[in-house]
Amino acid sequence: MKRILFLGLLLTLISFTAWAQYYIRGGIGYGLSLGSQHIATSTNTVSPIRTYDGLYGSFGQGFNLGAAFGMSVNSNIKGELGVSYLIGKSFEEKDVSSGGTTTTTRQGKFFSFIPSVLITTQFHGVEPYARIGGIIAFPSFEIEESGEDNDKSEYSGNIAFGFGGGLGAVIPFQGNLSFYAELTFTNLSWGPEEEKYTNWPSGETGTIKLKESYNENEQNTDIMPSIPFGNVGINIGVLLNLK
Repeated sequence: MKRILFLGLLLTLISFTAWAQYYIRGGIGYGLSLGSQHIATSTNTVSPIRTYDGLYGSFGQGFNLGAAFGMSVNSNIKGELGVSYLIGKSFEEKDVSSGGTTTTTRQGKFFSFIPSVLITTQFHGVEPYARIGGIIAFPSFEIEESGEDNDKSEYSGNIAFGFGGGLGAVIPFQGNLSFYAELTFTNLSWGPEEEKYTNWPSGETGTIKLKESYNENEQNTDIMPSIPFGNVGINIGVLLNLK
């Protein structure tokens, strides 16, 4: 019975694979902050009246490069496995005091896998679609000071899980080649596992473990931050039908 069931599943898979349509696509995009949070506060203590300016945003704001391999399940449903690399915007904090100016930059990046499902239709030769899927991301994050301290902190560890999607359209160009454009969103935040810091003038280095909770007996440990990577943006690119 098990052999018959296995054989039936194998034949179904073979017939489905023979029918399925495959494609690859690649493109570039830019995203704006979604779910902005307070990142830092710039201060000026040498002016007659002290000033404080909040810096808000998400480290998902920036350019991304993406590619995907897709397969048609039927005329209206597609499955897709994508990869993406995001280079986040660098946010700059300036603190002015009688001792000088300290500039602190913060920037995040991540590489991600994006399994998705697409619902498609046809409209006058154009293929509109809606896409929804998960995000498995491997982020990194840096804070670098220049001025009085010249410190650098690098955050790493832990995988970030989120979700995203978009609305777009595929426009035929020539033969198996098409263009696509889409409006997208990403809902993602990350809690790093550790912080490595360096003081450039002294050469001092160290590692701090980051946890959601700890006690006074745990040395070199601090509370894990939540770093936002949400964005909303636009992607454009080319799509090649393979079969």
